[in-house]
Amino acid sequence: NIIKADNNFDRTYAKDYRDLTVCNYKGKEWLLGELDNTNFEWCIDNPYWTLRWNWNEKQFDSCGGKYLYYTCFGALENFLGSSDDPTINKDYARVILIISDGQVDDYDETYEAEGNGYAYIKKRANQMGIQIVTIGLGSDEDSFNKYLKPLSTATNGKFYYAKDLENVDNIYEYIKKDLGRNIELDSDSDGIPDAYEEGLLMFNGKSIKLDKNNPDTDGDGLLDGEEVELEYRYNEDSTKAMVMGGFNSNPLDTDSDHDTILDDVDPTPFDYHFNEIFCNNIGRLQDLAFEYIYINMHLENPEFVNEWGSLSTNDDLLICNFLRAFNTNYTSDEWDIVAGKIDYNFIEYVKSNDNDLYYFFLDNKYFSANPDGEKIDLYHMAATMSALLYKTSWKDANISNHNIVDSVFSLSKCQFMREEHIDNLAGWAGDLQKTMNQAEKLLILRDDYTNYDVFKETMTGLLGGNEGESEFSLEDLYADVDAVNLYNMIINGYSIEGAVRVYYYSEYLKRFTIFIDNKDRKSFSKNVSVYTSNDYCDFFHWPLFEQDKCYYVKSQCEAARDAYVDYIFERVYHEEGNN
Repeated sequence: NIIKADNNFDRTYAKDYRDLTVCNYKGKEWLLGELDNTNFEWCIDNPYWTLRWNWNEKQFDSCGGKYLYYTCFGALENFLGSSDDPTINKDYARVILIISDGQVDDYDETYEAEGNGYAYIKKRANQMGIQIVTIGLGSDEDSFNKYLKPLSTATNGKFYYAKDLENVDNIYEYIKKDLGRNIELDSDSDGIPDAYEEGLLMFNGKSIKLDKNNPDTDGDGLLDGEEVELEYRYNEDSTKAMVMGGFNSNPLDTDSDHDTILDDVDPTPFDYHFNEIFCNNIGRLQDLAFEYIYINMHLENPEFVNEWGSLSTNDDLLICNFLRAFNTNYTSDEWDIVAGKIDYNFIEYVKSNDNDLYYFFLDNKYFSANPDGEKIDLYHMAATMSALLYKTSWKDANISNHNIVDSVFSLSKCQFMREEHIDNLAGWAGDLQKTMNQAEKLLILRDDYTNYDVFKETMTGLLGGNEGESEFSLEDLYADVDAVNLYNMIINGYSIEGAVRVYYYSEYLKRFTIFIDNKDRKSFSKNVSVYTSNDYCDFFHWPLFEQDKCYYVKSQCEAARDAYVDYIFERVYHEEGNN
């Protein structure tokens, strides 16, 4: 509605203008028709100006006094309509906008007294939830401060200063933004209007507030409008809208489900699934392995079928050897003996069919071991799993380009060492032996059990030490433990994709408990002592360990065993305490 600021009672109430709700062409035409463009400066000097005023039938002219109280009172009356209920239409923004040069003809001090004039206007506007926004046009700052600003301040509105009319259009835009009630106003262009960023009310009764001047409130790389989707449902004449919202992820948290995968790359931001991207990519790799095996079987590739007519490989081993190939430490002839030969044709098949997948595994040597930020060496885990999956035979010693000494050495290990020992020495037991030798070289050992402290410090210090400090890093420890646990799931019917998906959803939380296979300390200690004793290592020394072997007296062997067992069981107790 539009109200003229004079003391003409009928015009002040502007009852004829109630339908002026949109600035369309019809409304503009009506307004132009009601403006009296007579030169009133001339009329003032003309003796007939009073007569001209009385004849004027236009609604809006430039004559008459400026009665601000009447204007405000009439505006308040418009909000009430036919009802005196001040809560009517509370679901709409309720704003009175006053443009004035600041000078008024109806002000005296009594109008600020309780219940009178301007004091009444302020009180009534607050009761009705109405903001009074004022624009001071011109240069009469004293009047602005005395008449306009107090109305805005008292009703939670704002005062704007316009030197001339050219500034008013810009001020209108600021007013729209400041009110924050425009359903379409989106200051940061994030897809969520400012009105809703001020407070998103959820079904549980709680509300969250976003930063309307920052398109990505939590800084996770996703716009707020990507994390929260709004749907507008309008009534037939589009005068009202019901707004419904849904969360794709939490706009106030970079990792909504706290699974260490940030929302901008997490396939399921509200579904906790540890290492989900890694699991998904293992699934893609498994699909390619199935395709590759089918193609080679269909072509009857002789290299792919052994002498008994069955596959010489499987998809699990094919995948593990694919990953193992990214680290040259695991591509030697010796590793081929215990883990099988790497199929480089499959590597090229993956690269040519899914280049992104190939580079994902090439570029990601580590993935998460737990939410604490500790990591797993993927290539080390894959090499250990390859050895667990591959069944070594005496034929594996017949490798070309070996001299006779190497062949006899390799043959003895493959022919006379049980598969169980080859598997363990390819993983945790082999790394334990390396750590024992490293401890001996780094520290002077005594010929008694006090060496327990030396071994324990080497394990607990260097296992979690800086990269490259230890033969047995913490990343390797997690790799060996998880390799054993995943292998046991695979031999019990899981595919490699199914195993990693289930394991890294929840099973990893008790990885060390699973690793010891629910053995008590005494039973587990007996297993470990096999690989720390000189009697065993004299002959069955791990064939991949090229350094000179260190020899220990019995008390030193027991100290190394107990230090390792204690280290593992400390982690078991930690898991049981947390779960």
